[in-house]
Amino acid sequence: MHDNNSAMLDNAQIDALIAQKLEELRLEDERVSRLFAAPPPPPEPPEYPRDDSNYLRWEISDATPIPQDGVDVQELWRRKDLYNKMLDYCDDPEAKHILGMLAQPGTGKTTAAIDLAQTMAARGIRVLYVSPSHRSWHDVATSENFNPRMWYQWMPISEACRYDTAQAEWMRKGYPSYDLCWQLCGQRTDNYIKRCEFRQQANEKSPIVFAMHNHITEHGLSIKNFGLVIVDELPLNAFVDTQNVIPLEGVEQAATTYMSRLAPLLAQQIRVAEATGEAIREKELFDIIGPALGDIYAQMQTLGLQQPSTPYVKMPHDVDKVRWAFALDLLKLARSEYEAWAHGWERWASRVRIVPDARGNHPAGLQLLSRLGVWEHLPTKMIVLDATGQPEIYKMIFDREFKSYQPPVKKIGSIYQITGNLFGSGRAEEHKDKLLAWALEIKERYDGRVCVVTHKALRELFEEHFGAGNVLHFFNVRGSNDFKDAECLIVAGTPAPPPFYIEDVALALEPDRVEPVSATWSKAWRSFEISPELLKKNGGKHPHRFVGGYWQDASMQAIHNQLSTSEIVQSLHRSRVVSRECDVFLLSSQPTTETLDGIGDKPAGNKTRSIDYVDGLSDFGPSGISWGHWRKLRTWLDDRYESGDAVGAVELGAVLGITEQYARKRHIIREIYEYDSRWHLEDDPNYAGKRGPRVQRLKPVEL
Repeated sequence: MHDNNSAMLDNAQIDALIAQKLEELRLEDERVSRLFAAPPPPPEPPEYPRDDSNYLRWEISDATPIPQDGVDVQELWRRKDLYNKMLDYCDDPEAKHILGMLAQPGTGKTTAAIDLAQTMAARGIRVLYVSPSHRSWHDVATSENFNPRMWYQWMPISEACRYDTAQAEWMRKGYPSYDLCWQLCGQRTDNYIKRCEFRQQANEKSPIVFAMHNHITEHGLSIKNFGLVIVDELPLNAFVDTQNVIPLEGVEQAATTYMSRLAPLLAQQIRVAEATGEAIREKELFDIIGPALGDIYAQMQTLGLQQPSTPYVKMPHDVDKVRWAFALDLLKLARSEYEAWAHGWERWASRVRIVPDARGNHPAGLQLLSRLGVWEHLPTKMIVLDATGQPEIYKMIFDREFKSYQPPVKKIGSIYQITGNLFGSGRAEEHKDKLLAWALEIKERYDGRVCVVTHKALRELFEEHFGAGNVLHFFNVRGSNDFKDAECLIVAGTPAPPPFYIEDVALALEPDRVEPVSATWSKAWRSFEISPELLKKNGGKHPHRFVGGYWQDASMQAIHNQLSTSEIVQSLHRSRVVSRECDVFLLSSQPTTETLDGIGDKPAGNKTRSIDYVDGLSDFGPSGISWGHWRKLRTWLDDRYESGDAVGAVELGAVLGITEQYARKRHIIREIYEYDSRWHLEDDPNYAGKRGPRVQRLKPVEL
């Protein structure tokens, strides 16, 4: 549990907070008792069109709009489109929705947001700017338009508290931070709480406060007079904690008063999970603990529950002996599950579980899957900077309407996708050689820097072939500018969180849901966005393919789309493809929101080069000429051919920016001759009579 309130609470106020928890539990009991009748029917499986083929097909699609030509990113900056859109939203008194800025990475969202924050601050409106981590502060503070006199970086309690270790343990056990502050620093003779750096932040007067995502949850900040909040990236992790696990010793400590019968049963099942390595949940768990829970709920309705007291600590080390505070949270969370069990359901939405040790993430224990609420003092005006923001996710988190703005941007670089037998992290190790081979095929075509984003498990393998500084892994790329000078970027594989994590997030974000999630991975027909040129070339047809998804459960699919699609987009833009000339290859069957300049399929078992399947790369050039050089040569060679001009090493060197000698050494003349039948070879008159090997040039074939 995290808390950022700086007010000093006395014992009466602390008791009031506990009483509030009891009241929440009573209201939950009343709500659930009216909810259950019969178990919901299982979802209908989706229908698959036509056959079960996994290959790309080009077909007319009404579902996919024709991509429109976008504006150059430099023009976007000059017109201040993003800034003006956000300013109009702030100036509109009728706008009560969340504004999502879905502009692509590299389009200047952060710069525009800084400008907006400072404009609003100059008008006397206080701004809260929240980010995923304190590392993002560097990007904001080093921006050219940053005004340091307007900003304050909120200090985390871990940096400002003199008892930070004890405070971390206190909050881990479920107690509010200010409770410990009062006992250790407010009631002692030095009254240190009045001088505490963390608590003094409540008096900060800077018009813009830079804080973290967790500060817009129900715990908030001690400053409350904000008129605008800017949220950088999706704040999902701040609201959902999938690692809230009470260890065995914490459960055993709860075997007092009304928990005296329930706690030993939970402890017994934790030992079983430790021994078997298997989670225990739903009917299997409630067949054991259900009767004891029923007794507690019956006691609530007749006698009520005794209000638990707050542990007293005198010294920081006393926190180690404090019992865990989870009983009321458990009873509230388990109420709907108990009712499902009592009504004879076989399956339901499981938020109370016994889980085994998770490889160091948490010990075996009692998992309570819940979410934090939204800070009650959050201003109405909220702007989200999220290139792939899904309205469904923001609706789940904030329970507000979400309207997005996504300016059409013309890429300077190009994005190509190769679909086929490509796998997510679960099978990445099994098929690592295939992904690597395809990536190396592409790498051979480039003379400049070639970089890779792939699965974490494959990072070392790719580093052996691409270099340690040229490889990043999924879910660790946001904000990185490491590849901004790459000639080519390869995104190898499909980033996808494991199903159990998506299920946990879905259940946490929908606390009123009682029906179980459908974690079935099934196929559905999906189309890909492509450039107008490719659309025209293919007679107005779009590429389609069967793509796996949680199509029977809208919540699961929305979360999967947000996490997977978002990570693909972030990865594709690490080389700044919007604002500079470079090539990006996506080796994945997952459709992306990005407009593709080429797409192809790599049938399983086919030994042909993967790039030969990319529609849009049919003129990929001679094998001995890098793709970067060939891009410069294609149009130039067309012009030379039309005008009847010959092409020699001197002319090639001039257009490619290389020496005449290097052009001859690379046999570029011979490569073009063997690739393009429009040319024949003749002796270059510039070398007539000179000693040395024969030098030839290209001459257009007469039509």
